[in-house]
Amino acid sequence: MAAVTAARSPDVLNPAWQENYRRGRYNRYPYDGIVSFVLRRFGAVDDRSRVRILDLGCGGGNNLRFLHEEGFDFRAIDGAPESARLARSLLGLAADDSRIATGDFVRLPYDDVEFDAVIDRASLGCNRAVDLPSIVGEIHRVLKPGAPYFAADLYDQAHPDLAHGVDVGAGDYQQFNAGVFVAARQIHAFTIAELRGLFARFATLDIKQVRIDNVSNDTAAPVHVGFDVIASKATA
Repeated sequence: MAAVTAARSPDVLNPAWQENYRRGRYNRYPYDGIVSFVLRRFGAVDDRSRVRILDLGCGGGNNLRFLHEEGFDFRAIDGAPESARLARSLLGLAADDSRIATGDFVRLPYDDVEFDAVIDRASLGCNRAVDLPSIVGEIHRVLKPGAPYFAADLYDQAHPDLAHGVDVGAGDYQQFNAGVFVAARQIHAFTIAELRGLFARFATLDIKQVRIDNVSNDTAAPVHVGFDVIASKATA
């Protein structure tokens, strides 16, 4: 069944990532948190080709390469056309391989209850607050009963590098002049209460705050504050 949320026009989507990918700014190797999650959940499955996983915001295909080499059935979507080109090239796929798509997260081009899992390395937080409920609703729609969504690196509003951007309200930050977000141009930073609200439709929600401090000097200074989230859809 098709999603009811209207897709946004291309000029609304963040153009920064198309430029970043063209300049070679993307990850080449699978993220360890994604690898650990997938293998904990599905590593013992006899026929991995029957496990269909969606990579939400696939970038240059680093996590897709892991899924592909480990024998999982995968799909992927990113808002930047250059992402699809890079990912297909990395995996040695044909230029028109439909398993990797360009599209808008507010209207995912997939059927209801299609996926055994959705994985996401920081992609949800590259969207604006106003669109997050629709995106999370789409994630819920495409998951099978009991299936999980796993997100790594959803940034906390306590992240120190948000100070280099302009707070435009509702947890959205733009116009970064320094720090780790400078190439993203748009970042949404979450609170625990917001995450609980966004994922209220899910049967279970596991939120872990991940904080890294620099303790080289006498006073600890945070260099990263974020969340890892596992939200599982109800079984029925």
